Amino acid sequence: MLNLIDDLAYYEKKKEAVEAELEVVMDALQLGEVMQSMLGVGPIISAAFLGEVGGISRFSNWKQVRSLAGLNLVENSSGQHKGNTKVSKRGRPYLRHMLYIAGDSVMTLPLLPGKLHFTYMSFTLTWLYYY
Repeated sequence: MLNLIDDLAYYEKKKEAVEAELEVVMDALQLGEVMQSMLGVGPIISAAFLGEVGGISRFSNWKQVRSLAGLNLVENSSGQHKGNTKVSKRGRPYLRHMLYIAGDSVMTLPLLPGKLHFTYMSFTLTWLYYY
């Protein structure tokens, strides 16, 4: 049992060291400044996003990034039959996961004055401007 506790302490120190090094690299390269300015997005999520997407300048619009993540909508229809519309999930699953984590972390933050907030109530999407 003591071995497991020692291992846990070792890996916690290792994780903190890697996160500190990641912050130094992101600050030195000045890549994640725009992403980290958003609520709930820190150096880990921005580094993971940039690692999956690569150079953001290679995309001409946001729809290409959406397709890369597999978040574009597809419709299952044929002839007169109009099928359901769903998310394609044909892109990169890790990128989708990182975007989900970023959105989830924003949802757990308290309401901040002067910020536009998103809330999900009774199956409708609602934007709430908190004064």
